[in-house]
Amino acid sequence: MEETSETNDNNENKKSENKDSEYEENEIAEHVEISDDVKDVDDEYEVAEDEQIVKELIEDGLSQVGHSASGTNQVYLNLTLQNKDICDISFLVDYDQIQVLDLSHNRLEDLSMLKCLPFLISLNVSNNQLKKIIDFTPPLRIREMNFSNNKISTIADLSMHASLHTLLLDFNEIEEISGLVNCASLKNLSISNNRISKITGLSKLNLKQLDLSYNDIRRIENLQDLEFIQYLNLSFNNIRSLRGLQEHGYLEEINLHKNQILDLSEIRYLRDLRMLRILNLSENPIKEIESYRISAVFKLSKLVELDEMQVTPEEKVHACNFFQPSKELSATKDHMYNLMKFYQQPQRLMDSSLPILEPYPMLIITGPLGLSKKQLVKQLSTEFSNFFSKVKGHTTAAVNTEEFYHVTEDEFETMRFKGEFLQTCTVCGVYHGISRSEIENVAKTGLAAVLTTTIDGVMGFKCTHYEPRVILVLPKDIEDFKQELYDSNRYNETEIDAALKNVNFCTNLHMERPGYFDTVITTDSYEERYGNLKETVLDFLGLNSSSSRKSCSFSRTPSLTKSIRSRLNNDNGGTDVFASSPVNISRAGNRSSLWSSHEHFIPSNTPNTPADFAYSRRFEATRSVLSRAFMFQ
Repeated sequence: MEETSETNDNNENKKSENKDSEYEENEIAEHVEISDDVKDVDDEYEVAEDEQIVKELIEDGLSQVGHSASGTNQVYLNLTLQNKDICDISFLVDYDQIQVLDLSHNRLEDLSMLKCLPFLISLNVSNNQLKKIIDFTPPLRIREMNFSNNKISTIADLSMHASLHTLLLDFNEIEEISGLVNCASLKNLSISNNRISKITGLSKLNLKQLDLSYNDIRRIENLQDLEFIQYLNLSFNNIRSLRGLQEHGYLEEINLHKNQILDLSEIRYLRDLRMLRILNLSENPIKEIESYRISAVFKLSKLVELDEMQVTPEEKVHACNFFQPSKELSATKDHMYNLMKFYQQPQRLMDSSLPILEPYPMLIITGPLGLSKKQLVKQLSTEFSNFFSKVKGHTTAAVNTEEFYHVTEDEFETMRFKGEFLQTCTVCGVYHGISRSEIENVAKTGLAAVLTTTIDGVMGFKCTHYEPRVILVLPKDIEDFKQELYDSNRYNETEIDAALKNVNFCTNLHMERPGYFDTVITTDSYEERYGNLKETVLDFLGLNSSSSRKSCSFSRTPSLTKSIRSRLNNDNGGTDVFASSPVNISRAGNRSSLWSSHEHFIPSNTPNTPADFAYSRRFEATRSVLSRAFMFQ
């Protein structure tokens, strides 16, 4: 019995335990169900909260109310969600009218949801975590895309986007430019701070602005199709030459800061860029060259800013005077140098510079090459040997020694350093000069000096104490003159171009400064040219019977006057030719008057006498050129 009762007790205990376990299991199940329900509620709450936050963000970012694409509704056109820690943009499906979208500074890796924005025009997704430039089907009318500061290594094919205007791909991992072939509307392309080593993939583009700074580019190449490029930034690369920039006539600004440009001659590739206004070559080896800035300012005369510094008008004038001074400025500098070197030598009395009332008489025939000026001088000095003696010049050109003294460049520079030249000039790379000794040798004979020189030489003589008479010879027909130069086979292309420019320069000088030349002879015939020259000289000497007013301004020194008087008297049977038509050699008025105008040489009613040529031989070794010049004013 006892055993039976114990067994029953055990069974009851087991049943009780089973009930307890079942109750606990049911209780746990109920608790789990409650927990799941709570979790679902929490998730739903969090989602609702996130949606509310996103909604608030969107509301804050919406701007620019305008018409919808259909034109029937008022909608927001711009949405800005910068720096909102966004990684999902599925919410954009409800904003299909957005035209300008800014999602920069977020955590985006996927842009596939942008396909729901068919009217998108401008997209900014810079500073995200994108690996592809486009992983969605963008609208064909999109004009601006900014993918800067991402992880893009390849540019997708954008050829279908004919309306794309601006593309920014800075701070990525791009190694090659591609995918832009048919982007005909692309004007602004920036791919700075990437890994590009060669400029490619830009053909058939109409870019106006291109930024390839902070790359590893070594050569400027493949830009020939960018005909309308205006702004080019190639700073912080390894470029050594400017070759490749020529023939881009619309370039206005070039930035080559911190490259490897070495040689000043590289600037020649920019000389034809007439629209270039801003150039930056700072932190290049070329900056170490002393004359870099003044050379760049001279060669690129349109610049307004160089190396982030304004180019002043004073800089431009200084550069022009330094590298390409005017003929008169060059003549003045040449005269100053020759005079300084001359006064450094032991001084002696010179017949051609005696301190008398009138300066030593001198006749200069000038004009462009090809007009037989040397032959004119030779024939004139032969026919008027009683009055003139030819002055031979020095030159480094291989010429006839009967007309010039040939010297080497070293010999020429030595003579110039010793102050032996009165005037020097350079024509087409050839040195020419008139020595003081040659003038002095003629002056000692009592004759007037006659010589030929360039217009540069004439300007040089006008800086001296001499007051030469200058006769300019010019061709009558410029085209015939040009053809004659070519047909002669004596001159190269450079010399012919220089001659034609000289014709224009002399013509303009004569028109702008009347009286600069005493006489201008314009003809294409040598015989007519010499005939006019002879007639002018006869008038000048007062020997032309057709002249109503005689002039004899070459009779300026006692030795010359006596020589002219004695020789003319001997030729005329001892008759004093000056007694019948006396002249007064004193000057009046402007010295620059033309020979044909004899108003400055007024005839006198009294014969010339030795008293007319009285002068004082006072020698002052230290007198300045200024006082010497003012003696003849």
